[in-house]
Amino acid sequence: MNWFKKLLGIPISEKNLGQNHLSDFYQRKAQREALLSKLPLPPKLQMMLDRGKWLHPEEGVMQQVAPFIKDPLHFPQSHDEMIRESSILFMEHHQDEDKRSHEYKGSKTGPYDLPWQDVELALNIIINREIGDDIAIALDYRTGLSSPRVIGQEYAEDYAEGFIRYHEIAATFDDFVEMLYG
Repeated sequence: MNWFKKLLGIPISEKNLGQNHLSDFYQRKAQREALLSKLPLPPKLQMMLDRGKWLHPEEGVMQQVAPFIKDPLHFPQSHDEMIRESSILFMEHHQDEDKRSHEYKGSKTGPYDLPWQDVELALNIIINREIGDDIAIALDYRTGLSSPRVIGQEYAEDYAEGFIRYHEIAATFDDFVEMLYG
């Protein structure tokens, strides 16, 4: 964990590794989960979850849909799991934006577009299977609550511009499902 904090430029001290820091972390995480729970799932995604149809597509499909994602993926099987997986951020709780991760809080900064992600209006619907890969495909509600676009997270080779960028994969969730399952 310390190597990751160094990468992100987070000062390592007894204070931010102590009990108070963990308590604050879990409190902020719970607040973020409450905010994210208000984002409605697209009807097709809710139906797929209810019927057990939200599954990894055939081999090679994800590579065609999102060629910038190379790591194995996991399809969360409930809205609650998606909320939990969306509630941890790269940016610090006191930040309104983080140029390294291209994440921001739209309620504090106003709107940005891609390659940025508004962490208050994004819900991870596909995540990394392996711990530490930290990859996500998310519903991006900046385009509307009823028809969010689908964006994917790419780790950049050029750290001067930040280590994460977000790209549009599909204009709507229905388009994304068509890309995955035909």
